[in-house]
Amino acid sequence: MAVHCDGIILNATDVKRGIRGTKDEPEIEARFKEFGICNAVIVTRTRQEYTVLVTPDSTRDWDIPWVECVGAGHRRKHLAVPHPTREAWPGAYWLLTAPDCREKLNDPANVRKLLRAGARP
Repeated sequence: MAVHCDGIILNATDVKRGIRGTKDEPEIEARFKEFGICNAVIVTRTRQEYTVLVTPDSTRDWDIPWVECVGAGHRRKHLAVPHPTREAWPGAYWLLTAPDCREKLNDPANVRKLLRAGARP
């Protein structure tokens, strides 16, 4: 993948908080899309985390303490990504399409909206 980006790593519980009693991928995809996150989401091998790829340097001032970011301004500088055509388990895969240009990266403001909708107590 030749698109430079930052990553926002979300715990599966935070993503699924607005979905009652389902592990169904179409429901999870719909949850992301409901908040304007339409591309560039990776599911980890264990399905415990989702990484949302966002524009480079857009997470430097990230202030949600339970959410880790990856990129130039963070402890973790690099992110391993699955092959762009990997769209299913086993292993990490793209829940939402791999980006092939900067325009297909997500806006971190949309990730904040998703997190606020299911805010932790």
